[in-house]
Amino acid sequence: MKNKDNFALLIDIVEITISFITDETNVIWADYDTPQDLLKNVKRDLKALENSDLARLDKLKNYFLPTGTFQEVAISNGWSDEYLELSEEFDRLYNLIKSEQNKNIIARSFVKLKNNFISRLAHLKEQIKNN
Repeated sequence: MKNKDNFALLIDIVEITISFITDETNVIWADYDTPQDLLKNVKRDLKALENSDLARLDKLKNYFLPTGTFQEVAISNGWSDEYLELSEEFDRLYNLIKSEQNKNIIARSFVKLKNNFISRLAHLKEQIKNN
């Protein structure tokens, strides 16, 4: 599966998770004053991720951490089983995306190193030729 597809699925998981949050949701243990405050923050992070702000990926991950925002809200509001399933899927997709990002970073570094080596080799050949 392509990273783009994984991003879309990950966003779906977050959207499903926040669909459990209503105006009556207890958010006291999640350090929010109101459910609307929580939803506003999560939706802002989702929008940023949709606009390729990959730093938000890690912020979204924090919502799913053990004793993180979503777990606290889920436990306080009776949907902890559903949260666990969603969290497991989020973690799986997050790890796939991060793995792909790391592969891309390594590939770019290798290309850069190779190009640098080729350039230095050409320069060295030129020096030998001129001596």
